[in-house]
Amino acid sequence: PLSIGATAGLRSILPSLPPSSLSSFRSLLPSSFTFFILKPNQEASYELSSSKYCSLKTGLIKPGESFGMMSSGGQSSQLGYGRDLWSFETSVKYGNELGVKLGMKEGLRRFKERVK
Repeated sequence: PLSIGATAGLRSILPSLPPSSLSSFRSLLPSSFTFFILKPNQEASYELSSSKYCSLKTGLIKPGESFGMMSSGGQSSQLGYGRDLWSFETSVKYGNELGVKLGMKEGLRRFKERVK
């Protein structure tokens, strides 16, 4: 079986999607696949677990050693250290959209106003 977990990009557009679109997507997957939308802290937990696993397997850290990670995508960022997890929305794609719609100079000016 294979699981597909959707992250912040889908969470952010989910309210605007017709309910049938997710059903249609699921119907395209083989029956052995599962599809789910990760909650923000689940996203951080999966990223921390997978990056720690890879770091252990490649010898970057030793078993029992402290480990933390930081990750950022187009819609969210995740931080994890030990059992502490954080996930928060980011505005990277919003900034890109402003640049395309308004031109880079005006888009950058407006983006800076928003993130102050």
